[in-house]
Amino acid sequence: MILTCKVSAPSARLLRNEIENLCGKRYTVTMDAEYADKGKGHLIRYGNPYPTVAKTNYNTPEFIELCVFKSRFSKFMNEKGFYAPVFHSGGKPEEFPVLIRKSLTGTGGKGIVIVKNMEEFEQQFESPYFWTPFVKMSSEFRVHVLGGNFIKIFKKIITTPGVEEAEYPIRNVASGYHYARKEMHKENFKVLRQLEEKLREVFPTGFYGLDVGWDVINKRYFIIEANSAPGLNTQTVKMYAEYLVKELEL
Repeated sequence: MILTCKVSAPSARLLRNEIENLCGKRYTVTMDAEYADKGKGHLIRYGNPYPTVAKTNYNTPEFIELCVFKSRFSKFMNEKGFYAPVFHSGGKPEEFPVLIRKSLTGTGGKGIVIVKNMEEFEQQFESPYFWTPFVKMSSEFRVHVLGGNFIKIFKKIITTPGVEEAEYPIRNVASGYHYARKEMHKENFKVLRQLEEKLREVFPTGFYGLDVGWDVINKRYFIIEANSAPGLNTQTVKMYAEYLVKELEL
């Protein structure tokens, strides 16, 4: 049984199909926690945190909720010594630009507004919004993490004809960005491997997609957010299925 949510359902179905191909057993994808609760066998959570009594470590409701609420995730990461966004619910920034976040659970950059001065800030910011300092990143990456290991790394690039990099880019699909088809080999990223080792101490099991960027000023990797149910395609679904089949002994 795979317990998923509406946004992650397409990827969950791909994962179900690949698991079935590998182990020869039937798996059901559902968004109904009560239905999953009555199921037999292994339960795999793919972005659905709602509690059930069914046993699962892939992933736990607590981990999924941590990923869903961006301010909570960033606070947790900062407390663990990582470089991550700092969310403010009040006060005023002293330096610009800043990002106003109208939602802490949005996807694809929804609800994020860049403001370049105090006048724009006062026009845009209101309760219960949050704001975070803007971090200038030369590159951004999607890292697929399985069992604490960085398995594949893809770079965000502009693929839409005629679109150029903005002065303060928000690298998402709406802005013309996609992940490069060719993966970025982790052997080329010495510092990123150090981040992998440190993250493994915090999240040693399970799976997630990690969005990171390279801060060109501070020369550090910046952890933007994590996704407990990253979008999968034919390049990535097989490795998730292989990992789960092995871990769960399917």
